[in-house]
Amino acid sequence: MRASVKIEVNFYDAKVHPYQEKVLGTYLGGADLHQLEPLYEERYQTYTTPVELTCHDRREIFIEKCRAMMTRKVYKPRDPLDLYHMSWTLGYTVPEHKDGMLSKVRFALDTYESCSENIVDNDLSKLGYDHRDDNLPLMIMPEDIEGSIGRTHKELESIRKEIVSTEIEVDR
Repeated sequence: MRASVKIEVNFYDAKVHPYQEKVLGTYLGGADLHQLEPLYEERYQTYTTPVELTCHDRREIFIEKCRAMMTRKVYKPRDPLDLYHMSWTLGYTVPEHKDGMLSKVRFALDTYESCSENIVDNDLSKLGYDHRDDNLPLMIMPEDIEGSIGRTHKELESIRKEIVSTEIEVDR
């Protein structure tokens, strides 16, 4: 089985929450995992040794996904699904992270001209849950997902409108 990981490195970005040191585990698991050691000693050590990695705070990821939905030209279905999952599993809400979003969006608007153009045109209230997105996750979609994503779009749209009305001067 072949797998890939997408890594994006930004050297210039606004950060709302500090980085965290995390100890990553292994995909291998189960009570009988130790039985593999005598069979594959070198690989066993390689694949079961914990790795420490500097990571973004989960709140930072939530805020960045919200920022992206407001300033990205193309709607990516993965973002609202990730926001739904983070809301459900971590209890995050758009309103509680509004200040962080405003900070990130302001930075993006000051740094990237395309974000200023995109945020004016991105009316998130027109977006609904796209059932084509059902193919993205590796689970059955919860019954409340459509309503939850719709609420998230409306909350983000309210923040987007506030930003556009107070901070964007558009020459039309």
